[in-house]
Amino acid sequence: MTVVYISEYDALNSGKVVTKLQRSMHPDSKVDIPINDGETILFANTLINDGSKEARLMQLFMSEEVFYDNEFPALSEAVQHFKTTKEGFGYMCKLTRELIEEGKREGKREGKREGQIELALKMIKNGLLSAEEAITEYGIDRNALMKKLVK
Repeated sequence: MTVVYISEYDALNSGKVVTKLQRSMHPDSKVDIPINDGETILFANTLINDGSKEARLMQLFMSEEVFYDNEFPALSEAVQHFKTTKEGFGYMCKLTRELIEEGKREGKREGKREGQIELALKMIKNGLLSAEEAITEYGIDRNALMKKLVK
């Protein structure tokens, strides 16, 4: 599996358009053992423009306008489809609505969790509930509660 992270800055400060991440293990400070788990992780950025094919691709990703590039015909056709056809535009609108709705649902879940933690903290401070009871009986996240308790 390959995972590619694309950013508008050089996240790893490598000075390269694309940097391959090499996972390794350090059982002691003298040994560096590569971990080959079949996953390739690449960091690409749009900041570095060294004239390479990869840099050109990153610049095309940043383009807000429809384009056609002979080096990247599939990307060119996809951008044209999604930006100029009713079907493509409709799909992007639907996808955007779904992402917004998922964000709202996640925000509500997070708000509910935060509210439960705040209520548990008040009850703990007033001696009505122990931290362990909040965790075991009411399903409050242990780590989140402990972080708030030590503040």
